[in-house]
Amino acid sequence: HHTRGTYSDNLAVDTNNIDTFRKSKAINLRNAINSYEQGLKALHFKITVSASAEESSVSTVSLTQSLDLLKKIADTYLQLSELGERDDNEENKKMISNALNHYNLTPELIQKGRKEIYSESDKILLSELEEVSFYKIIKTAFIAHQLTGDLSLAELAFKNAERLKASSVFDKLTDQLAKDKGFIPDSLIELEITLNYNITSYNEKLYNLSESLPEDIQEKQKIDSLMFVLKKEREELNRYLEKNYKEYYNFKYSDSEINISDIQSKLDGDEVILEYVVNTNNRIPELYSFFLSSNQYKFEKLPAGTGFEKLVETVFRFLSDKNYLFTTNQQSKDYCAAAYNLYEILIKPFENEILNKKITVISDGLLSYIPFDALLYELPDTTENIQFNKLSYLILKNPVNYAYSSNLLFSDFSHNKINRRNRLLAFAPEYNSDTVRFQDENYILTALPGTGKEVELISKNINSKILTGSDASELNFRKFYRDYDILHLAMHAFINDSLPAFSCFAFTPADGYEQENDGWLNTADIYNLDLNARLSVLSACNTGAGKLKGGEGIMSLARGFFYAGCPSIIMTLWEAEDVAGTKIMNTFYKNLKKGKTKDEALRTAKIEFLENANPHMAHPHCWLGYVSIGNPSPLFRSYDFYFFLILFASLFGIIIDQLIKLNRKKQSKNLFHKDQ
Repeated sequence: HHTRGTYSDNLAVDTNNIDTFRKSKAINLRNAINSYEQGLKALHFKITVSASAEESSVSTVSLTQSLDLLKKIADTYLQLSELGERDDNEENKKMISNALNHYNLTPELIQKGRKEIYSESDKILLSELEEVSFYKIIKTAFIAHQLTGDLSLAELAFKNAERLKASSVFDKLTDQLAKDKGFIPDSLIELEITLNYNITSYNEKLYNLSESLPEDIQEKQKIDSLMFVLKKEREELNRYLEKNYKEYYNFKYSDSEINISDIQSKLDGDEVILEYVVNTNNRIPELYSFFLSSNQYKFEKLPAGTGFEKLVETVFRFLSDKNYLFTTNQQSKDYCAAAYNLYEILIKPFENEILNKKITVISDGLLSYIPFDALLYELPDTTENIQFNKLSYLILKNPVNYAYSSNLLFSDFSHNKINRRNRLLAFAPEYNSDTVRFQDENYILTALPGTGKEVELISKNINSKILTGSDASELNFRKFYRDYDILHLAMHAFINDSLPAFSCFAFTPADGYEQENDGWLNTADIYNLDLNARLSVLSACNTGAGKLKGGEGIMSLARGFFYAGCPSIIMTLWEAEDVAGTKIMNTFYKNLKKGKTKDEALRTAKIEFLENANPHMAHPHCWLGYVSIGNPSPLFRSYDFYFFLILFASLFGIIIDQLIKLNRKKQSKNLFHKDQ
């Protein structure tokens, strides 16, 4: 059925007459849909008007093949709508609706599959494979939204935009929250993990077996029998959990994704969210945006154009260039033009709505590589030499925070961290340009004189435990990290793009070869930590950089800290400049101690650095690489709080004093009258 449908779908129509072509092509496409539907029927996947994806798939022979056919049907309906779109009639709307109905079943099945996958790598792989599915749903929802004006379609598009962003992180933290709140025995958790892992493994084997080879047919029958038993065991376990551990079951298996109205209820009047979806799989990139404030939201398609990727690349290469001291004036002009054009595309459509507002940017795809702070709202005079300290950066108008997704930003695990008495734990290893070998590569650990000064200055502002030199070891990090509210790592970091799990921080090199004290804390190690900190400051090179994975985002060291349970990160998007980093971090902590939010504390520190920098150090490379991602809430009470507390206490004292004096006068008068 799949092959027959694909044949009808791709069947050429030999005619030069456009009307004849459209009619013949429509017949072929309808035949293709019929074949695909027969395929679903053969797989025992039942689509009804009211049934959910889970109900439709309960008896399916192959979830993977059913998913594939559903997407084929939706794609074909979309082609039918495009054939008749010039007519703009009810039939066109019907085709769009049919496409959307079939597309809409796919993410439910994907999400169902995600929760039953054991390994992080498998979840990331699933995100990559299904990325295009989510893009198509967003595109189709936008077309339908334009045709009908139905606001629920914007909600549908937003929900699927969120599924393109750090889904495996959200799954892991949801799972952890379920365990924390559900009070479930470890034995049941282990049983659940084992069943999900075995089902996933057998499902992969089943999918890879041939339909025709006798030995594979026999193996398929064997696996089918095992899968039947395993699925039955998991269904029984789920029923047991639902009955006896309702809180755990609801957290883990219910739809805990946030919706637009929930977000709006959590936003203050001076806060807005700009969330983007970038699809670069087509010849012309597609760019969608969601604007959310406490009382408004917009779902729009922005005019990216064919040069969009080039603009992003120009800005990133200029900002991240290690040879920034040798920047030519032409390169500076090219950056200004690209940064201004990106502002026009990404921010200008919302210029009135973001006036005097705090912005949280949830980027996507290649946009994740650039700080929006660096976009220019005015184009400078390019006939003159570019002066970096006089450019109109977005950061000068708006505080800009970042988030991996709205689900992560507003989730319970982002806001329920306990304030720990031990404030800050900082590490600053000392390097002597030693050459070390790690993962078959040679690394030179050049000296970082600024890091020691950086942590020393921080300790003057905040109660800290500072570990330097030989004390700045991986072993000590593992020993103390659970006990502190803030973690600060000022050290070398190395990015492994081919194997992101092996990107790492370089603590003081160890003499021995113990696995947990070899001096390298890699992303895979971080994933297995149980972080209690409310803020991690990763003051090392490229901690927010890494390989872009479709449907998940950038596989960075910072993402590892988020995965391990830290709700807020300060990270770097390229190689940090040692002197600039020390100054910015020092001011950042001063601002944080005053009670500022994390994003505003960092923004003020960067602006102060720019205002006092010489022409070379004013280069955006030096100060724009630090960004705040995650929950921006303050960690300290504002000085204003203590001022008003003292003022209230003083006023209260004055009132009490006056009342005492009045009472004494009253008593004196009473005595006087008695004497008379």
